[in-house]
Amino acid sequence: MEKSGLKSRAKVIRRNFILAVLNGIITNSANGFVNATVIIPVFINSLTSAKWIIGMLSGLEGAGWFLPQFFIANLVEHLPRKKWLYTLMMYLRVAFFLLAGIIVFLSTKASTTITISCFTVSMALFYLASGVSGLPFLSIISSTIPPERRGSLWAYRIFFGSILVTLASLLVKPILQNWSFPTNYSILFLLSGITMFIGFFLFTLSWEPKLKNPPPKKPLPSYLRETIDTIKTNKDFRSIMYLRASLALWGISVPFYVIFATNYLDFAKSNVGLLFAVMQVGTTATVPLWGWISDHKGNRLVLIGCSISGLLVPVLSLVGGVFQSVSTFAIYTAFILMGIIMGGSWMAYTNYVMEIAPPKRTPMFLGFMNTFTGFLMLLSPLGGLLADLTDIRVLFIISILGGFLMLILSIRLREPRLKKHHHNAQ
Repeated sequence: MEKSGLKSRAKVIRRNFILAVLNGIITNSANGFVNATVIIPVFINSLTSAKWIIGMLSGLEGAGWFLPQFFIANLVEHLPRKKWLYTLMMYLRVAFFLLAGIIVFLSTKASTTITISCFTVSMALFYLASGVSGLPFLSIISSTIPPERRGSLWAYRIFFGSILVTLASLLVKPILQNWSFPTNYSILFLLSGITMFIGFFLFTLSWEPKLKNPPPKKPLPSYLRETIDTIKTNKDFRSIMYLRASLALWGISVPFYVIFATNYLDFAKSNVGLLFAVMQVGTTATVPLWGWISDHKGNRLVLIGCSISGLLVPVLSLVGGVFQSVSTFAIYTAFILMGIIMGGSWMAYTNYVMEIAPPKRTPMFLGFMNTFTGFLMLLSPLGGLLADLTDIRVLFIISILGGFLMLILSIRLREPRLKKHHHNAQ
């Protein structure tokens, strides 16, 4: 009976591992056509010079995904199964995203204000639905994939997804050049929407175990008090939240590197797809290493490496702006490093929280940290406003400060597996 149970568990792990990897590969590849780092900022910049709008849309991506998760945790933590919510959100996400593509297609037939307003609302709903689906997705991963395989799980998703993203992004330039505005951008939205639906659907085929003796349902105020009490007594949880806040401070400038390249360094707008491709090269080349380190050494080292990479991004951009002779090299290298940090940071943060959280309270831990992160993402519109009032390079200086804080806090972070090994040795 015991051997049969182990065999059955191995099948579940293998099935969910494969489906989660395929889900990540395909949905990540959709970013090659449309993404908030390059394509959306350039599209908005074609309509208006107001940088705060670009910052707002960048902030909405993070805020929409992160903000609702604590509230969703309160609603679903007591449920034996949660995959139904992921499936429902799948249809809503694709619908809102394709609606944004339709708005892009009709953008020349309406005023700029109406176009940007409708586009922002549709993308906000898309990001919000993505956030709602995030918690059941992570709950299934946490309950079926052991910690020692989660690093390789995210690494496979990102590595092979980045290869497809790079190939997809190479199609962006001919589409932008051979089709007139805004048809070219609407085609990118259509291709991205179809691709992401395939990826979402694959994960609905995963198996979710029924949670035994789940925590009782509590009113939101009581749930919040319980969470705050947990934070007060869990030093590791507090430390990772401080580190996540530093990452948000660093990220205030992320949507403006491509604008800096096109407006300050005379980088051709038709070549912005190459910047995204270069960023994916940085991710693809390093994420297998991040995954191996996460599986075998722990996530603290991944966070330290990402912090070093993040610190160098704004430094190189400023150097490229001062010394024109190295501007092309500097901006390409900055995007490579941005790919490195984006490939490893989310993996490490998520895995770290999963490891320090009690199994039945994983939704609470992930939900609170992600909602906390969502509020931090609201800094992005302030970053855009600050860029309008001063200069984009002011944001880069702020990002350097955030990078220093990330490095210091990640070095001081405790590796939870060391505690487990010490406990087992005793």
